[in-house]
Amino acid sequence: MVLTKEQIAVHKEFFKKADTDNSGSLTVQELYKALEKMGYKLTTDECAAMFVGTDTNKDGKITLEEFLFEMNKVDPRKVTESDLRRTFKEIDKSGDGFLDRKELGKVLVKCGKKLTDAELDTIVEKVDKDGDGQISYEEFLKAFKG
Repeated sequence: MVLTKEQIAVHKEFFKKADTDNSGSLTVQELYKALEKMGYKLTTDECAAMFVGTDTNKDGKITLEEFLFEMNKVDPRKVTESDLRRTFKEIDKSGDGFLDRKELGKVLVKCGKKLTDAELDTIVEKVDKDGDGQISYEEFLKAFKG
C-alpha cells in the first residue's frame, strides 16, 4: 500500500515529535515515550519487538526512512479492492492504466526499497502475465491477491 501525502506528513510529524534529541533517528526509549503519549499501552517487551522489527539495518536506531517503510506495511487481509484500485492509480503517474518499470521503481524507492534494474525486471516479468512489458490493473490485482 502506498501512503498518501497526508499520511506521510502525519507520520513525519509524529517522528519529529518523538525524536526528542533531534538526532534524526529514534531510540527505543523515544519510541516508547512517544507511543505512551499517544495513549498506547505497550509493555517494554512489545515496544522492543516493534523497535527491532522497524530497525531494518540493525544499528539500534530508527531512521525516518525505516519508520515510513514500517508505516507503509498493511495487513493484506484488510486491504479492499477499492484500496488496491486507489493505490494502482497513485502509482500510475502517466495515467495510462498501466505500471511501467520506471513507475514501479519510483514507488519502491519511496517505500525504502532501492532495487537494481535486474531486480525490477524480475518483478515486472513475474507480474506481467501477457508479456507486454507493463503491469495492468488486473495483473496488479492478481499479484497482490496471489
